[in-house]
Order: sequence, then C-alpha cells, then structure tokens
Amino acid sequence: MDIVKGRGVLEEVRNIERALYVIGPYTERFLGNGRKVYGSTRIEDLDRIKERAGVVVGVGGGKNLDSAKYLSKRLKVPYILVPTIPSSDGIASPSISLFQNGTRVSLFGNPPEKVYVDLDILESSPIIYKVAGMGDILSKYSSLFDWKLAEEKGYDKIHKTSYRMEKKALKIITNRPHNTEKLLEALILSGKAMALAGSSRPASGSEHLLSHAIDIIRHRMGLKPNIHGIQVAIMSVFTSYLQGNDWEAIKSFLEDHGVLPSLKTLGMDVKMFLKALRMAPYLRERYTILNEYMPSKHETEKILREVGLA
Repeated sequence: MDIVKGRGVLEEVRNIERALYVIGPYTERFLGNGRKVYGSTRIEDLDRIKERAGVVVGVGGGKNLDSAKYLSKRLKVPYILVPTIPSSDGIASPSISLFQNGTRVSLFGNPPEKVYVDLDILESSPIIYKVAGMGDILSKYSSLFDWKLAEEKGYDKIHKTSYRMEKKALKIITNRPHNTEKLLEALILSGKAMALAGSSRPASGSEHLLSHAIDIIRHRMGLKPNIHGIQVAIMSVFTSYLQGNDWEAIKSFLEDHGVLPSLKTLGMDVKMFLKALRMAPYLRERYTILNEYMPSKHETEKILREVGLA
C-alpha cells in the first residue's frame, strides 16, 4: 500500500475518475463533485447500494472506511482510504468490522491501494479521537499476550515480523503520545502488521472480543456504538488483569489523557458487562485468555471493583 502524507493532500482525491466516494454527514464537505454514498455499520444497507465503480474511496472515520473496504470487496475493485480522524488502526488495515443480522461480523480483504494522510485535517480533529487512536494501540498489550498464549497452546502461530511491528507501534505511543504524526505512524504500522499477517490477529484479542460483544448488545438495544479505541482500551484493563499484565499502566495512561476507565464511561453496568463477557469467547474462533480462564460472576464483580471499572 502507498501512504500519501502531507498537508492539503485531500485535494488529490476530490475528483478521481470512476470513483465511488463513501462518506458521512460530516465528511461530505471535504469533497467536491462525484458519486457519493453514505457509509453504514450494517451489511444489509451496503448490499442495497447498486452503484458501480472503478475504485472505492472511503472518507471519514471507522464506519465509512469499513464500508469502503466492504464495497471494494463486493465490487472486486481497489479502494483508497482517507481518514479524517486518527481514532483506530483501521485507517490502514484490511480488517472490516460490520453488523449483519444484528451481530458483529469480522471480515478481511485486500490492503488499501493508497492511504491519504492529510495532516491539516487529522491534527485539527477533536482530542477524544486522538486519545481513541492511542487507546487502540494500547490494547495491543492485551492482543499480543493472547497471540503468544494461542501459539503456546498450539492454536496459532505468530508471524514474527507482524509481532515486532505491533511492539514498535506500542513503543511509539508510550514514548510520544501527544504527537499526531507519531500517532498516525503507529496506527498505520498496526494496519500494515495485520495486512502482513493476513488477519487481524496481531491487533485483536480478548479485549476486542469483549468490545465486539458490547457493540452487539448495544446494537440490539438500539444504542449507538461507543468510540472503538476508547472501548478496547478500557476492556484491556480487565483482560490485562486476567493475563497477569500491568493493567494499572493502561488505566493510568487513560486517566492521564482525560478518560475515566469505567463501565459508566461506556454507558453500561455490571449486568451488561457480565452478558458481554459470556458472549465474547464465542464470537470467533480465536484462542485468548477468555478460553484459558473465565471468571465466575462473583470473581468478575470482584475484579471489576479491584481495577476500578465498577
């Protein structure tokens, strides 16, 4: 994949020949003329789109980018990503997360042909999305542990280069968390690690399974999803405790950046969390700490109090 980074580079994607632009109400203003469709979190909505294209261009946040990836896969054409917020490593990864029939579906496509990184737009995005991007990278403490655990148990094999790339992304965030350009470097590196591994395994473990379960519950309740990077980071506090990792470091990082790591922040109570915890291991065939150890209701409530999530 080619990364086109600079100031004002969005101008280069305004009028691509035979392009289908996937946008949202907040990103339409970035584009001029051209065929446009709205992104959706639901595959059913995207399957109703009858437009044809030579290339699909996703402009915006996770919903629009994942919609573009899905439409590209369905139409069998390349795609270009133009992130307008640095909120997750989906800005450069082939991983797709959408809803189908009320449940989260994880798909994997080809890497993007190009990713346009407009520093003027990304640097001016709200701080909460930058913290979300940091949170998504922080969650790799949990996902990388789970990947190693799965290899030790004979359920998976680590791609060493991808593993090192995720570790480097983590180092970038912990060393220079307030630099937007460095944050983007870490997010793109994580996306490339997934592309190289051929799956989202390097970047997604028990914390993402819990996050997906929460998304499903909220979706069925008619509630909007939480900001992904914030949610997976908070879930990493819980899963890191189960793993015997330094959950306090993740919690402190979030607190230092203005995020209260709690169920309340995610609009949920202990009962809802318990439901998500029971659902999470069955969402996909991926061995994690939740297969190794599933705490009882009493143990879970005790852990939540100990780590300060409840």
